Amino acid sequence: MKKNILSGSVVQGLTIFIVFFSYPVYIHFLGFEQFSVWVLLSVIISLAQFGDFGIGKAIINFVAASKQDKDEREIPVILLNGLIVILFISFLIQIGINIFAGRIVILLNVPPKYIQQAIYVIPLLGFAIFTFLIYDCIASTLTGIGRLDIYNFLLLLLNISKIGLTILLLISMPNIASMVYGVLITNVLFIVIALFILNYSVNYFHFSIRYLKISIMIRLVKYGLPLLGIQVVNILMFPFIKVIISRVFGVEFVGFFELASKAAYSFRTLFEKGLFALLPEFSKFSESYFKDIISRQKLRQHVYRMTKSIVLYGIPFILTIALLSKILLKVWLNNSFNEKIYIGFLLLQPGIIVGLLALPSYYALMAIRRQIYCFFESVIRILLAFILFSLFFKHGVNFVESFLFVSLAVIASNVFVMLSFKYKT
Repeated sequence: MKKNILSGSVVQGLTIFIVFFSYPVYIHFLGFEQFSVWVLLSVIISLAQFGDFGIGKAIINFVAASKQDKDEREIPVILLNGLIVILFISFLIQIGINIFAGRIVILLNVPPKYIQQAIYVIPLLGFAIFTFLIYDCIASTLTGIGRLDIYNFLLLLLNISKIGLTILLLISMPNIASMVYGVLITNVLFIVIALFILNYSVNYFHFSIRYLKISIMIRLVKYGLPLLGIQVVNILMFPFIKVIISRVFGVEFVGFFELASKAAYSFRTLFEKGLFALLPEFSKFSESYFKDIISRQKLRQHVYRMTKSIVLYGIPFILTIALLSKILLKVWLNNSFNEKIYIGFLLLQPGIIVGLLALPSYYALMAIRRQIYCFFESVIRILLAFILFSLFFKHGVNFVESFLFVSLAVIASNVFVMLSFKYKT
């Protein structure tokens, strides 16, 4: 597990560096206004992620349990049935995105001179995320068999390839379509690569029509339903905030919000990606947690140790980054730096710290199939954000206070997660 945690954090650190490098390059080619339009249109990517339906994490959970029971023949069965669910739901979503493309552009308040370009790329955005969901299901199987290190390495290569190809396309065609084509082409390539690796990592790995089983699809969907609810909330929360900011303050402020939140949450994900290794590891207890008191004690000890490690190493790191954030943001954004981005970054930090502390409890709840409490966390978060934004915008609020609302909502919801694991399992 240590290898998987370390690989997740290292890969995420490298990914943060690559993404931080890419944003100024994107702004250079697109200009800040067109970059802000791209940020708005990327809301479509979030909406298309409904096609995941929680199946990726369901695959991790059930594959890890099969691996623990030494039943590798069940692994391709789980993957194939998960892919069928993904294909069906994503197909319906893609149809919806195509039908309502024009209305989506109006809802997002896209400036008139970018409307035609936006209508062109919206269907491509849906297909790009669809191909990523297929890739993610295959890579989730690698995670379930304990090879999160391979998953992380592939994800790093995917991001490098995507950014590299996108920059090459922007050089010859500096518009939003280049951003989409860069994502789409690399996703298709890595679907092939992930399948090839999985074929050599699992014994008896092959697909057959006989593997299609409604009962397995139902089990995967049942596990994924609360996760779908979480995705709905996560998908809606930041786009909801971006649309409000666009309408109240103007489209340029969407870019400020994106850069501040991207910077703040990138450092959080440095630990989150490493700790994601806890999900397949904890999933080994999914069948025995409520039957065997020893399994229950072991899992709780794991959660306590990981929370303590976050206090000792994670929080000091986040605080150090916060102290250096103004310098780091100026180096990263250069002439695009704005004081609002810096203040927003700082205001998001309390929520990020509490969220980190809750991660071991969060993954434990998912592993023992009590993910409904994770869903409740997301509902609490978006309801609080909605209430705060609604109340304060009616009475007048400045732009930077929107970051404080996000932070307060995140703190409250993650405290609920920790209390749920402690008292409800």
